[in-house]
Amino acid sequence: MERKINLLGIAGGIAALILAAVSLFVPWWQLSIANGLAKLNVSPLNINVSLPGYSGITVPLIWAINMACALSLIASGIIMLIYATSPLKPYAKRLLGFAYKTPLVLVLVFTVLLFALTLVAQKAVGLNIPLMGSANLQVPQTLTSQNAIISVAVSATFLWTYWFAVVTAGLCVAARIYHRKIAPATPKQIKLPPPSATQPSPPSAQPAQSATPPAPAALSGNKFTFCPTCGEKLHNL
Repeated sequence: MERKINLLGIAGGIAALILAAVSLFVPWWQLSIANGLAKLNVSPLNINVSLPGYSGITVPLIWAINMACALSLIASGIIMLIYATSPLKPYAKRLLGFAYKTPLVLVLVFTVLLFALTLVAQKAVGLNIPLMGSANLQVPQTLTSQNAIISVAVSATFLWTYWFAVVTAGLCVAARIYHRKIAPATPKQIKLPPPSATQPSPPSAQPAQSATPPAPAALSGNKFTFCPTCGEKLHNL
């Protein structure tokens, strides 16, 4: 019997492991301030700020969140490879259910949060931070001393790691769809309701009738005697 393998799952698992290793060093999104004088590097696995004289500034809470995302992505890649080599095992569908969701959730949550933060910065503080492209960031006078006007050139871009993450999520989702073609459908079991107390009980068995016919009743008023010599039946009046 030929062993079935989910090739899309193998590709998705390998891509997830590569993405986890690369994203620790290359951000998904980068904001450059004043022609690269300061940089904000953002990814679910690593968030840091680069300033002149400092290689990177990190916050312990953000670092813990990044490590949790990194471990989840690594686990997703390993579990996807385990599933892809044995997609017909009884536990294969459970492994696939966790493995294919992690890259997809990371990409969706990262995109939504990044868009929301730039929108909040514009509406609440007045900082026009671009999601992609270049712009002149004008700091509001309320945030400067002596109401000075400060304008800084900024540029933002999604790096290749972000698009690689999108491809990884697509491979994992494709592996989930392809699983329906290689795994047989599980028949549904119909559970009958238990019999209720109001249902009539089955009829009881009838007593067996005797196979021997009853002896005929003796004729009333007739008496018989037998001859002691010949044994003939004699009728007595």
